[in-house]
Amino acid sequence: MSDISPALPDALAAFDHIEARLAGRRPLLCLDYDGTLTPIVARPELAVLDLDARATLAEVGRVCPTAIVSGRALHDLRERVGVPWLYYAGNHGFEIEGNGLRLNVGDDHRALIAAVRDELARQLADMPGILLEDKGYTLSVHYRHAPERVLPALYSTVDALLADRPQLAGRTGKKVFEIRPAVDWHKGRAVQWLRERIEGDLLPVFIGDDLTDEDAFQAIAQDGIGVLVSDTPRTTRAHYRVPDVEAVYRLIAQVGALASRTPARAAAG
Repeated sequence: MSDISPALPDALAAFDHIEARLAGRRPLLCLDYDGTLTPIVARPELAVLDLDARATLAEVGRVCPTAIVSGRALHDLRERVGVPWLYYAGNHGFEIEGNGLRLNVGDDHRALIAAVRDELARQLADMPGILLEDKGYTLSVHYRHAPERVLPALYSTVDALLADRPQLAGRTGKKVFEIRPAVDWHKGRAVQWLRERIEGDLLPVFIGDDLTDEDAFQAIAQDGIGVLVSDTPRTTRAHYRVPDVEAVYRLIAQVGALASRTPARAAAG
């Protein structure tokens, strides 16, 4: 992995290199939501797109295939973004829809996820600052507002619960535990699934800030462009970085302008 340093270029400053890497291929633009399209906020329901942001996504989605790839539930993403011609991959790619495509992975784990939600709600009831977010296919345990003193008990509770349920796996994000089916599926697999089914010679461009976005950066490391959203050092598989959400939208606009000048061509083979 590479680390943020002068060796990890700013994507806007190095956009001529990004254009060269695309080399006439059309971008498959893939975007995380929280921390990428909206700033990180105190509670998940407060992360709202403004009208200018929605207009930018609508415009770029007209000139190149654009997917929102997030840990949020699919229905939540669709409602928040509200652009019908985009692709949406919710629950870290466990549910995908858009333009006639549809995929659901892990349907047979939903009852178990619901049971774990109920058990955690009981066990964590006395821990302040914990928020459970049931997303159907996955379960998020947010602890952004939990005091430090409760974190050891929180970690041990979640670890013990998962140890007894090998059908599930845990993943750490930004101040959140993600509990999901223990299957070989993640944001990177979702991006590749979309790429194989959308017409044309596409090069994925994935922009994201979360630790779970590293699955996508890894999946496209050899044939794609990964852009990390961060202004602090972090180990990453991304090729470039931008510092914040404002820079993300500037980059989206540049990718869209480039795509509008790039004729579509068929995939090789």
